Amino acid sequence: MNAQPPRSDPFGPPPPDAPDALWLNYRPLCEDYRQETLQPLARLIPPDQRSAVIDSALKEWAYAMSRFGIAEPQQMAETSSGLRMSVDPTLPSEGYAWALSPKGGLLRGGSDTGLLYGIFNLLRHIQLEQPLAAPRHSSPAYPDRMINHWDNLDASFAKTGELVERGYAGGSVFQWNQPDAPGPRAAVLARLYASIGINHCVINNVNADPRYLSDAMLDQIATLATIFRAWGIRLWLSVNFNAPMLLDGLSTADPLAEDVRNWWRRCASRIYERVPDFGGFLVKANSEGEPGPHDYGRDHHDGANMLTEALREHGGRVIWRTFVYGSTGGRKGGNFTHFHSLDGAFADGSLLQVKHGPIDFQPNEPPHPLLGAMPATAKILELQIAQEYTGQRVFTFYWPPLWRTILDAPAGAERIADKLAGMAAIPGVGDQQGFFPHPLAAANLYAYGYLAWDPDTDARACAHEWAARTLGPDAAEPVADLLMRSYDAYVKLTGSLGLVMMMGYDHFRPDPVHRARIHGIDSTAIGRDRTATSGNGEVEHWPEPLHSSFRDPATCPERWLLFFHRLPLDYLLRDGQPIFDALLADIDAGYRQTLQLEADWQKLRPCIPPALFEAMQEKFAQQSKEAMIWRDTLTREFCARAGKPEPEPILSSGAEKNRQGPVPPPQ
Repeated sequence: MNAQPPRSDPFGPPPPDAPDALWLNYRPLCEDYRQETLQPLARLIPPDQRSAVIDSALKEWAYAMSRFGIAEPQQMAETSSGLRMSVDPTLPSEGYAWALSPKGGLLRGGSDTGLLYGIFNLLRHIQLEQPLAAPRHSSPAYPDRMINHWDNLDASFAKTGELVERGYAGGSVFQWNQPDAPGPRAAVLARLYASIGINHCVINNVNADPRYLSDAMLDQIATLATIFRAWGIRLWLSVNFNAPMLLDGLSTADPLAEDVRNWWRRCASRIYERVPDFGGFLVKANSEGEPGPHDYGRDHHDGANMLTEALREHGGRVIWRTFVYGSTGGRKGGNFTHFHSLDGAFADGSLLQVKHGPIDFQPNEPPHPLLGAMPATAKILELQIAQEYTGQRVFTFYWPPLWRTILDAPAGAERIADKLAGMAAIPGVGDQQGFFPHPLAAANLYAYGYLAWDPDTDARACAHEWAARTLGPDAAEPVADLLMRSYDAYVKLTGSLGLVMMMGYDHFRPDPVHRARIHGIDSTAIGRDRTATSGNGEVEHWPEPLHSSFRDPATCPERWLLFFHRLPLDYLLRDGQPIFDALLADIDAGYRQTLQLEADWQKLRPCIPPALFEAMQEKFAQQSKEAMIWRDTLTREFCARAGKPEPEPILSSGAEKNRQGPVPPPQ
C-alpha cells in the first residue's frame, strides 16, 4: 500500500507565540536589521531540482520572512538579487556553507538536507539579529543524530501502563490509537527536530510491541515516514525479539534458526516496500524481562547480526542497546560484562547504543566504561532528555552540564566524544501543548540537537540562545543563568559526591531506606566499594586514564567519590571537611538553591509571557515543597543510620511518610 500524503501543516495557522512553536518563534525584527540585513535576502532562488526537503526549506523561509516583517517574500526562478540555493557535492552530504552580500548571496548544501540545515541555521542567526557578513560553513560531527521515542500503541506492552513510558509525558504525539493516526502534530514535531539537525527518529518504545510490524501498522508508519522524510528524517522501529513467535506462531526466535532468519528477511522486505528509506531496528534484549538471544543460548552479537543481515540488502542497520540487566546481572556488571568481550563480533551495520553512565540516566554518574572500550565496535551515546530521574513534571533541570562532562571525559588519547559514531536521546515529548510536561524542558532538546551536531557546543550558550529564541532577548540571560544553576541544585539535593539512585521506585521522591545498599551508610562508613583490592573490582572496567583516576580516593574526582569508594564518615575531602558533613551540607545547599530558583523566577515577570510565567510560578512553588521532602528525608535517614544528631530541626511532613516507602509523585 502506498503512503498517503501528509495531513498536517506545520506552518499554520497557530501564531508564532503558540506553545508548539518553541524556538521557531519567529518575531518581528527591529527595523534597521530588517531593512539593512534581511531585505536583500527575502527572495529565495531554489536549485533546479526540487524535492520534498527543498520544498520544506522554501516554505520555512517564506514563513519566517513573513513573521520577521518582510512583506510578501517571493520565491523567484531568476533574479539579479536574492538568496540562491545550490547543491554542492564537494561539501559533506549534510553540511552547508553560505556567503552573503548586499544583493543577496549563495547558500550551498552538500545535499537537499544540507540546504535545509543551512536554511534553519541562517534563520537562527537572523532570529538573534546577528551579523551575517562573514562566510560560514558547518557539517555535523556524527552521521547519526537520533531521537528515541518511548511511545506505545496502548498499555499492553508498556512497563508502566502508559502511552508514553513512565507516564509523565502524556499521550503519544502520533496518536496511534486514534482514527486519524498519525496525529496532526507529527509534522510540527518533525520540523522542530530538523531545525536542530536530527536526522533519525525511532518512533516507539524499546519495550517493543510486535504489532508495530503488522501490515496495518506499517501502512500507518508509511504515512508518518512521508511526513518526516520531507524534513530529512528517516524513521526507525524498536522491535520485539520474539516477534516471529508472537505474530506468526513460530516455535522459536533463535537467531541461528533458518526459519527465524527467513522470517526477519520477509519482515524487512515488507517494511521497505512501504518505507524505502527506513533506517532500521533498535533493540532492547534480555533486559528487564524483554526477550533476547540469551533465551536461546545465544549471545548479543548473534541476535544483532541476524537482524543486520535481514536489513543489509535494503540499506538498513541495527542499533543494539547495551542496557542489559535483570536475570543476567546487575546494572553496572551486566552492562559491561556482556559486551566488552564481544568487540569485533558485531557485523558491519550493527551499532551499540550505550547510556551516558553505568547505572541508569542518573544526574551525576561517571561515564559508562563501554564508551571508552570496544574500539572495533561502532557506538552511539544514549542520553535522556526526559526527566525520569530528574524531577519529572515538577523540577526545572538542565542536562547539558553533565552531557559535556561525559563527552569531554578522556578515553585513551582521545575524548569520549571523539570515539562515537552518533548520539541518541529519549525526548520525553507527549501530546500536551508545547510537547513537554515541563515548560522549560524543551531547552534540553534544543541543546541536545546542537551537541549532536557539534559536541564542543557550550552548555550555557545553548541555554542563552534557546531562551532568546523561545522567550525573547530580555529573558535570555536570566533564564540561561537559572537553567545552569538548576543542575547543581538538583545534584546537591538528591545525591552529591557520587551517590546515585536515591529515588524510590517511582523515580521521583527520595527513598534512602530501600536504597541502603547503594549509599551504604552506617555508623562507620559511607559509599560503595568498587575497587579491586577490597570491593567488587568494577573500577577495573574503566579505560585509562580514567581507571588510574577512579581507583584511588586521593585522585578520584570528588563528584564521583562515593560511587567508587566506601570511606569513613570522617574522611577528609580536599577542602578539609569530613565527607559525611559535606554530604549533609550539600543536601541543605541544594534545598536552599532550589528556593533561590523560585525567588529568582519572581523577578522575571516583565520579560516572560504571562501564561508561561504563571505556569512556572506554580512549578517552582511545587518544586520547593518537593525539595524540602528531599532534604528532610535524606538528612533524617542518613543521620539515623550514622548515629549522628540531625544538624537542624526537620519539619517536613513528608519525611516520616517517605521513610516507610515512596509516595506517588504529583501529576
